Amino acid sequence: MKITYKYIEGYDKKYIVSNFGDVISLWKRKPIILKPSLDSYGYPRSGLCKNGKQKTTRVHVIVGNAFVGKRINGLTFDHIDRVKTNNRADNIRLATKTEQNI
Repeated sequence: MKITYKYIEGYDKKYIVSNFGDVISLWKRKPIILKPSLDSYGYPRSGLCKNGKQKTTRVHVIVGNAFVGKRINGLTFDHIDRVKTNNRADNIRLATKTEQNI
């Protein structure tokens, strides 16, 4: 798979995300790959700043929004291989809670 990048919606072109799951800050002259931290459930998350406030978001949600589609009608993002740290776009899908539990 070829690496591609998309701007993270809602952040005024200050961040991009790759289809390989890297979140990159464009605040400085040189882009910086953000090192995610794990939340209490084991999901990697990154802090994104907007209007002087930081919002922490799970990386698979950032990737899903950019490369898979928007969550609507109760759909959530699911890791196909069940590995919470594998945030590649080809491993993220939209699914219902029932589909995830199967």
